[in-house]
Amino acid sequence: MSTVGDTSTVLSLIDSLSGLASPVYAQLKEGVLGDIQLNAVNSVLHKAKAWYISAERFVQRLKKEHPLYCDLLEPFVAGVSQVKGVWAF
Repeated sequence: MSTVGDTSTVLSLIDSLSGLASPVYAQLKEGVLGDIQLNAVNSVLHKAKAWYISAERFVQRLKKEHPLYCDLLEPFVAGVSQVKGVWAF
């Protein structure tokens, strides 16, 4: 059984987003705007935004439910924030 926070799940999501974003980025970098698939762009943005919102809610829930464990939570929250920052809008 895997969970949303399972390492394999997170790595799979990163690979998925990277796989969708890489061709779009390459086309933008080369200035080939006409060939970009709008669906691919929307898919990347939708997945990234969903992941960002999910991570934000998870952190807020941890802080709310376990306020006395800030010495343990803060390093974890910092790590989640770094991952979130990659996909920040």
